[in-house]
Amino acid sequence: MMKSIVAALVVSAAYLGPSPAAADEIVVFSTPSLKPVLDHLGPKFEGSTRHTLKVTYAAVAALKREIDGGAAFDVALLLPAAVDDLIKEGKAARASRTDLAVALVGVAVRKGLPRPDISSPDALRRSLLSTNSAAYGADSASGKYFLSLIDRLGIGPQMQTKLKTVSGNPVEAVARGDADLTVITVPNIVTVQAVEFAGVLPSPLQNVTTYTAVVSAAAENSAPANAFVQYLNSADATAAFIANGLQRPAP
Repeated sequence: MMKSIVAALVVSAAYLGPSPAAADEIVVFSTPSLKPVLDHLGPKFEGSTRHTLKVTYAAVAALKREIDGGAAFDVALLLPAAVDDLIKEGKAARASRTDLAVALVGVAVRKGLPRPDISSPDALRRSLLSTNSAAYGADSASGKYFLSLIDRLGIGPQMQTKLKTVSGNPVEAVARGDADLTVITVPNIVTVQAVEFAGVLPSPLQNVTTYTAVVSAAAENSAPANAFVQYLNSADATAAFIANGLQRPAP
């Protein structure tokens, strides 16, 4: 009789799922490029697991400085170089490192302006020289790439009077009318309605950005953090990445 009662209790516990007491807060540091994806997938993860996500969005360099300064996190969604540095420094678990998505670089132009021709390096050069202003984020990977791009095109000096440094998302600056265009990863463009997506850069100038997840080596309870990374890497999450201008990495 006692064995039957115990068996019934075990079956009931399995049916009801985890206790609410098992829920954890997962502290996530993320590049802003993944915000639209997390806005969509985060509530689904929270609803199915009872865990909660506390997400901080900032440029990768800024988040790396926060971590180096002692800021606690459970999951970091950064660029590969920053993630690899965290692993080398013993701040992140190597086994948890997961490449989630890749993005191409494109051009966003303010609505109402003619769409620039960016079909070739020469066309892009002419379009940049003819614009009145171009925004970029000084502390972002895309901003640094934009500066290297104009140097590569041989128009760095000519662009100096046109460049506008912004502290936030340069696409938002274009949407507000503070600048005519920006060059940035596609996910930052497709979610802003007040701009036009002019297309991706020509292949010779393209720069593929990979977004990588890693779990903190100091996480008090790494199971929820690992579960979140696994969810982001699941087939169910793929549609959200694609809808926001991202692609899954090649196998």
